[in-house]
Amino acid sequence: MANSIPDAIPEPGASPPPRRRWKAWALAFALGISPFLLAELGLRVMDWDDSRPDLLRAYGSVGKLFERQNSLFRTSAGRQPFFQQQEFAASKPRDGLRIFCFGGSTVYGHPYQQDTAFPRWLELELKARCPGRSIEVLNCGGVSYASYRITPLVREVLDYQPDLIVLATGENEFLEDRTFQAAKEYSPAHRWLRERLSSLRIMRLARHLTSDGSKPGNVVDPEVNPRLDSRSGFASYHRDDKWHQEVCSHFERSLREMAGDCGRRHVPLLLCRLGCDLRDCAPFKSEHREGLSADDEVRWQKAFDEGTEKQEHQPDLAWDCYAKAEALDPAYALLSWRMARLQERKHNPTRALVYYLKARDDDICPLRLISANEAILKKVADDFRLRQLDVASLLSADCPDQIPGRDRYLDHVHPMVDGHQRIARALANSVQEMGLASLKPLTDGERRDLYQKQIDSLPGSYYSDARRRVDWLESWSRREKLANEMLPIDAPAWLRLGIRDFELAKFPDAALAWKKALAAEPSLKENLLQLQLNLEAQGRAASARKLSECISGPSP
Repeated sequence: MANSIPDAIPEPGASPPPRRRWKAWALAFALGISPFLLAELGLRVMDWDDSRPDLLRAYGSVGKLFERQNSLFRTSAGRQPFFQQQEFAASKPRDGLRIFCFGGSTVYGHPYQQDTAFPRWLELELKARCPGRSIEVLNCGGVSYASYRITPLVREVLDYQPDLIVLATGENEFLEDRTFQAAKEYSPAHRWLRERLSSLRIMRLARHLTSDGSKPGNVVDPEVNPRLDSRSGFASYHRDDKWHQEVCSHFERSLREMAGDCGRRHVPLLLCRLGCDLRDCAPFKSEHREGLSADDEVRWQKAFDEGTEKQEHQPDLAWDCYAKAEALDPAYALLSWRMARLQERKHNPTRALVYYLKARDDDICPLRLISANEAILKKVADDFRLRQLDVASLLSADCPDQIPGRDRYLDHVHPMVDGHQRIARALANSVQEMGLASLKPLTDGERRDLYQKQIDSLPGSYYSDARRRVDWLESWSRREKLANEMLPIDAPAWLRLGIRDFELAKFPDAALAWKKALAAEPSLKENLLQLQLNLEAQGRAASARKLSECISGPSP
């Protein structure tokens, strides 16, 4: 049989066929990247990670929140200006329940201290309702801390055997200018590629090994540096829709990262939607919409000024003037605020709430949780099937028309003592519903005695110290610019102002405000009597007696 002869014999030095050439290249590529793939796989198996994400995530060099000292973990000394001092056992008790509460100054307890913040009330509630079990509730509220600064701290505490992480965040997202110029100049494709690369453990390891420990030029400070701290900070806030959207997107990425980290470690994460003062808090800064012509701005200002002249004595005419201004520029936050108050005077709370929310969301200096971030909280919670606590609705449930004001908040965002107690009770119920503990019920008397013991342990200057912090905060946020806007407009507003002054131990001011409220509407006396009962239920018998003095004068 004749030998078969190939159709073509390649000549020496000739190029291989294209198909063989592609196979060779693919093999060489696979061999070249295999060490990196193996290294990435090894790092993931070992669960190695570096808590310093890249520039786009805006972290900076982040130190540990807790450091070990013999048999305890304690808050690191460098963190204590921003965090309360906390400690917990390095070796968790066998039947222990350990909860970490993260967030900003609301979790911290401002303008008070941690002694009346909801983590403390939650710990007391759980200990009373689950006697014999070791209960640890750690207050990890960082003053002015936004979600992106909290993210590495949540990742850290996952190593400390938590049973639950509570996250109440979203108020501080716009405090720092942490969208850097380098990041602003990236194209969408460049951003996408950097984010994908930054998710690789091997890339984080390379950055970790090559870092000399100094602060990179384009990364935020290791600790909070609010824009309002600088003399020009308030003036630096301007309408910037792109930056606004970037901050919201960053907020969502941070939440998703925390939810993902907790999910991988099988630790429940509970998200809280925080509330704020809508009724008695004017927007911090207002600016016109982009693209408003000079002629339209003149017409807008004329209508606004006419409304200003008429709003006290001719509210209907004032509304018509403001409606003309709104048609020209609906994005001016202070305009929405004034229209909300006029709707209140017209006894239309539904429309008033719409305008109050718009005033909050259009604030150029947004120091309250805005609707866009509220929606992000819900979306992330739904996507990851996380439990949610609606703090905003919880605190406004028994406010007139469910619109919270100075009857619930000491300033723009910080709840009163009663608010923290309410949050703690709701969280305790969530702990039981999640199956983390079996809790016995408490009678009203038992809870009152529990609260009373804690209140009695506070120093005499506790509430007056809070007043000084509120005064500082209002100076910091340039509140004097809008002081006249927030003057009470009716008897209920005087009542709410008195409640707020009373909480801050400004007793003569509270008595004067209530006197004006009762002179206009004597029926409001029932509200004050109910407030007195509420104070007693909060364990504040001495405050209840003081309230009685403010209403009727001291006893003979």
